[in-house]
Amino acid sequence: AYVKNGITNELGIDLVNNPLFGYDYSSKYTITAEDPSIVTVNQYDAVGAKSGKTNVTFATTFNNKQYSVAIPVEVYSQITKITVDADEIAMNVGDTHQIGITLEPAGADSDLRIYQMNSKDVASISDTGLITALKPGKATFILSSKSNIFANNVWIFVKVNGKTDDDDKKKDDDSDSEYHHHSCTETFYLNGAKYRRVTNDDVTKVTYLTGPMYSAKVTIPKTVERDGENFPVNEIAANAFKKNKYVKEVVIPASVSSIGKNAFNGCKKLKKITIKNASVSIGKNAFKGIPKKCKITIWTKDKAAYNKLVKELKKKGAKKAKFSRKNKR
Repeated sequence: AYVKNGITNELGIDLVNNPLFGYDYSSKYTITAEDPSIVTVNQYDAVGAKSGKTNVTFATTFNNKQYSVAIPVEVYSQITKITVDADEIAMNVGDTHQIGITLEPAGADSDLRIYQMNSKDVASISDTGLITALKPGKATFILSSKSNIFANNVWIFVKVNGKTDDDDKKKDDDSDSEYHHHSCTETFYLNGAKYRRVTNDDVTKVTYLTGPMYSAKVTIPKTVERDGENFPVNEIAANAFKKNKYVKEVVIPASVSSIGKNAFNGCKKLKKITIKNASVSIGKNAFKGIPKKCKITIWTKDKAAYNKLVKELKKKGAKKAKFSRKNKR
């Protein structure tokens, strides 16, 4: 039995009377917990006292013979928050990496579920969060609560290289490489969202490619940190949230100057949008198919800029949305 801490849980014991012998089992049984500090019992129910594992034993006597059954019981505390030391991990083939996992409340380990989304031939993960790199490629893992798999999800993205440490050292030493200094494209993940960073001659552009899969509220960050530096998020890619079934609210920062075509097309549950840049450009059908009563708030002190953006939003799909202006930059 899987018992939530502090909650009364039915153990699922059925007592069957024997009419041939006129014997009533329900009046002649005992039920005991091996460790009452973990779980207490009351007739057919168990109440979790603290996290842990124990046995609950049901016993009865018939014709001077005792019959019993032991039910394994695990008491868990429901996880309210999961944090990890890194959600994007680069490894070489043969490496192992232990994810640093912190749970709230403390001691809720038995409610932790670690699930591998894909690429089991690329990397594997243990029940404790130990990742082993098997071959070059990418793999994705999800940490969640067993009792509520759609809440408190943390995504771990792993990239396995086929390089050796000597290869990495050679790349680092190659300081005259034109690629290393003048042109670089990087795709990376942060908090379940996917980004692309392109640097050409010291000019960097960051694009928000896709949002977290199951998040109801998405706040696109103003900046992202890479290699010890903060870079502004400049644009939302085409199709970034297209037909997303979960997103209900989106906050778009002032740093975003462009929203790609079909970016929010078909987001039928999207009810609230905040846009903090009134001069943002919007691609074709970017907001087609959003709910008619979606509330769109635009941050600007310039009423003319507000009216211009409202017109553009309607043209790009938000025809019947409800618009408002917040007097902020």
